[in-house]
Amino acid sequence: MRALLLFTIAALVTVSTPGRAAACGAPPVPVYPGARQTAGLVSSAVGGATGEGHTIWTTPAASLDILMFYYANLPADGWTPVAQLPGQYPDQFASMDAGGVTAPSVLEFSRARDAEHVVIVPEATGYSVWLECRD
Repeated sequence: MRALLLFTIAALVTVSTPGRAAACGAPPVPVYPGARQTAGLVSSAVGGATGEGHTIWTTPAASLDILMFYYANLPADGWTPVAQLPGQYPDQFASMDAGGVTAPSVLEFSRARDAEHVVIVPEATGYSVWLECRD
């Protein structure tokens, strides 16, 4: 099911941007501290991802730590959470502890009146970033 979702997102990004490599506005999507890029568009670990598409990052950090990093940092750069998944609400992150809270499986954000869209997906050895920029 998850593979189908990722394939669908990739197909939509490819169909919506034929023949162009758009750059999203600044500031870029940050990179989780210490993460290394293993696949996708060439991105700067210092600056982050600015081009459309899919990048894969590896890190020994826990999925919850990665998601909390993005949930805490992207709003400062103008990103707004897309409230589709229950795990995206701040009150659930504020009460996280070792006692049975389930982490969200995906975070979605948009900015620039929904012209820029990013999806953060935890992976087995790190995470993926799906970035789409529309005119």
